[in-house]
Amino acid sequence: MNMDEILSQLVAADRRATEIVDTAEENLELTVSNIDREIAQFKQQYSAQAEERIGLEKSQAKQHTSELTDDITSKYSTLKVNLEKVYDEKHILWEKELFQRCLG
Repeated sequence: MNMDEILSQLVAADRRATEIVDTAEENLELTVSNIDREIAQFKQQYSAQAEERIGLEKSQAKQHTSELTDDITSKYSTLKVNLEKVYDEKHILWEKELFQRCLG
């Protein structure tokens, strides 16, 4: 092999190596782009799911709060009615007893 053939082979090998590197860099860029896109999609899906869960939790919390409020209101309403009934039944007696204590 003479020098021209060796140089020719070296140039051809360099061209093949350059093509391989260029292809590898293109594949790397494509892979990075795909990863970035998939990460963005994952974030979007995760955010949507999280917002849906938050909305559901809010709805359930409002429902629970409403039920507790209704229950408390009902209990205090019943207590109020009972107290009013006791007052209606005994207020005259209490007034007489108070009057007697004051007069001694």
